[in-house]
Amino acid sequence: MKLLFLFFAVIFSSVCAANTSNYACLHLQVAIKNNTPNTCYLLTEELTNDSILLPTHDISFKVGPNEEAPPLDILSESISGPASIELVYECGEGSYIRLDSQKNACGNQNTVSTAVLYAANLRATAQTSPASYWYNKPAKITWTIE
Repeated sequence: MKLLFLFFAVIFSSVCAANTSNYACLHLQVAIKNNTPNTCYLLTEELTNDSILLPTHDISFKVGPNEEAPPLDILSESISGPASIELVYECGEGSYIRLDSQKNACGNQNTVSTAVLYAANLRATAQTSPASYWYNKPAKITWTIE
């Protein structure tokens, strides 16, 4: 009985500890690469699903040609909730793109999803890496705008 109690105490304490921002599985890191000949400007960012943008780096409102911005660090407010952000960039006159980046809850298959919601004269591809509860690893998405 003591062993069973100890087992549940350890499991419960690990779930409680996972609710801290230091637990990597709660994080979604989103980086932007600009492979266009123009400078890309961040017009809007919209956090959804009770996500928080952490001040790990200053938000790069400007990404020069052939540059990569430091990743944004988005935190899910709870272990049972997803983290997501929508970003809108302008890369030259009349060239816009709206990018959606999401990760699901920790321990829920740790999937990452991406979508180009709107594009005018631009395209984007995403490289993804899912979060890992067991290896304490954040989800990562690197968007390449072309």
